[in-house]
Amino acid sequence: KWHSIERGQPFEFCGYGMIEKHDGFYLNVNAFIKAKVREITVEKGRRVTDELRLHERAAFQTAVGQLRWVSRVSLQIGHELHRGASWMTNSDARIQHLQKMNHLIRYIQREPPQLCLPRLNADEKLRIIVVTDAGEPKDDATWRGHWHGCFAVGLTTESEHYEFNNAPSVEDERRFAPILWKMGSTRKVANSSFDGEALMAVEGVDAALATKYHVEEAEWGYRPTLLERRLNEYSSEQAR
Repeated sequence: KWHSIERGQPFEFCGYGMIEKHDGFYLNVNAFIKAKVREITVEKGRRVTDELRLHERAAFQTAVGQLRWVSRVSLQIGHELHRGASWMTNSDARIQHLQKMNHLIRYIQREPPQLCLPRLNADEKLRIIVVTDAGEPKDDATWRGHWHGCFAVGLTTESEHYEFNNAPSVEDERRFAPILWKMGSTRKVANSSFDGEALMAVEGVDAALATKYHVEEAEWGYRPTLLERRLNEYSSEQAR
């Protein structure tokens, strides 16, 4: 049934818990964490170097799938989750990798994550920011020259964008609404830190450009693409 939601009143939509406050919107998956996410049982006497048994591997895969849903409201767990997923189906997976997933599960159970989408000034122009980084994985099961990287694309306003560029420290908070992010391996082999970071930066910029076009269409309506304009010009010339 359709009904209006008052500010400050929590509600659920498409599996997310949501609440609107004076400073923005907050999303969580607390109900899912409480109902579904459980630590993986490790039998007594198992050593960290022991190989995983079939039922342990199945539990590992279930945990990774559950944490992927949680990662939709938590950027913090993305890196460790990707590292765990790289070991999930590997024949050399050990109890120590399973225990890392348990550590991640205890973390989100202790501090259920929530994603904040801050309220931006409607009178200012929107700006899109992309943040990227990459590093060489130390214990990746499938490492073949592909580095671990990440990017986050978000919206801010013109004044906040200026503050980003002139912030006195990286800890200085700014209004940044993350709307798209990825933590994973680079698509191509990297031979140095510069290569890895450049590859991830390319992915981040591609995602930022796609976001830019979506934002423009939301603000100003549909605009013909360059290809469509050229096709229209060609059709007009042929009609003459």
